[in-house]
Amino acid sequence: MNKKPDRTILYIAGSVILLIVAIAATSYINSSASSKTDIRAKASVQTGVVYEGIVNSVDTGAGTLLVESVKPQNGGMALSGTWTVLIPPTVSLGEFSAGMGVLITVDSKKFNIQTHTVEAKNVVGK
Repeated sequence: MNKKPDRTILYIAGSVILLIVAIAATSYINSSASSKTDIRAKASVQTGVVYEGIVNSVDTGAGTLLVESVKPQNGGMALSGTWTVLIPPTVSLGEFSAGMGVLITVDSKKFNIQTHTVEAKNVVGK
């Protein structure tokens, strides 16, 4: 009777070699230089994300606007509540009044959802 040779050791050795090759390939891919940030975050930092809203009140002492009905200009889900918008020094608060529509250009890094505070790059009336 012909006995087939036992190839179990070959299958185990082959599996271990493939596992080592997979770990080495993953390690190489992870160690290669790559960007630490998402490409969408980079794009929003350069140009800013534009939101539109309605001015609730103007605080000239603090240099802020209280804005409600804030939503992305390109469409999307509105942000709930009233938001405090810190105005850049290049923008005059005198041109804003309650009830006025505004476009707010925001750096995504300066957007604090927990405190409803936004540091604007630019603010213009609609």
